[in-house]
Amino acid sequence: MALVTVQRSPSIGNSPQSSDSGAGGSLDDDDTTKNGRSLSECYFAGKGAAVVLPQHHDRLPPSPAVPALPSAGSDIQYHLQSMFYLLRPEETLKMAVKLESVHAGRTRYLVVVSRLGRQGTEESCLLGIDCNHATTVGLVLKVLADTAITLDGDGGFSVSVCGRQHIFKPVSVQAMWSALQTLHKVSGKAREHNYFLGGLTHDWVSYYEGCITSDRSCLNEWHAMDSLESRRPPSPDSVRHKPIEREETERLIRSTLKEIMMSVDLDEVTSKQVRSKLEESLDVDLGEFKSFIDEEMLVILGQMDEATEIFPQSTWAPSGTRQTSKNSIRTASATS
Repeated sequence: MALVTVQRSPSIGNSPQSSDSGAGGSLDDDDTTKNGRSLSECYFAGKGAAVVLPQHHDRLPPSPAVPALPSAGSDIQYHLQSMFYLLRPEETLKMAVKLESVHAGRTRYLVVVSRLGRQGTEESCLLGIDCNHATTVGLVLKVLADTAITLDGDGGFSVSVCGRQHIFKPVSVQAMWSALQTLHKVSGKAREHNYFLGGLTHDWVSYYEGCITSDRSCLNEWHAMDSLESRRPPSPDSVRHKPIEREETERLIRSTLKEIMMSVDLDEVTSKQVRSKLEESLDVDLGEFKSFIDEEMLVILGQMDEATEIFPQSTWAPSGTRQTSKNSIRTASATS
């Protein structure tokens, strides 16, 4: 991870929205000062994710002492800058994680955008942003009290809100960890303030709903669902006839998985690749343990990381589905 600074208010000459007279245009220095916003935002950025620094850091000026990022890191800095052309000055980009795509060469991000609503409390929405020939919005979801995040058991997670469900697969284990941390925080605030569809909140999100301009192929991918076959649990017979008892298999998975995760670059490797290494090491098909493996990855990440707020009142990630469910991040097996 490295510290990057992104220009908050792009210059009129550089902004693709400069010809617009709407609220999406850039502000001059005086307007920015009046709105209490900094001219730049600071992020911790890796190769697949960027998370905004806490608010008391927002006003830090760009520092020449910040080390230059490698080319992959520069990509996300460039993409962050292009995303700011889509945002209005009163909104904050909290997090951006790069997602896998079924189309080669396509770049997609799941973005969390927040702002203070008319009630003086923080409101958030999720944007699906395509960064290809142009940077466009392809998906908009309000974060409401009924928002549920579910691990899909295949290296990703689904977000369900108001009967809509969308699946996201971050490009790396570290990117998924960053996404779940931020999603837990914003969905927790939505439950705390009981945001619901049709209430007095999130009226600002309609601006972004009107900005959906990604092409049809991109829109189809944002609304695609995994096949039912890939999410179907194994038959009882397939579990019954395994030569190794399930509890012992889980014990082997825990110990071997931690060794693997300590030896790989978590900014590069995907959950699927970790599972493949695990299957190769144990010489067994672990298809029926997909959800368990994803959950254990979060446990191990919590142990490798510093104390995190993704699972409050603990310096560890949850050790089981029960505690995970209390924090609205569930495994697929817990919801089936």
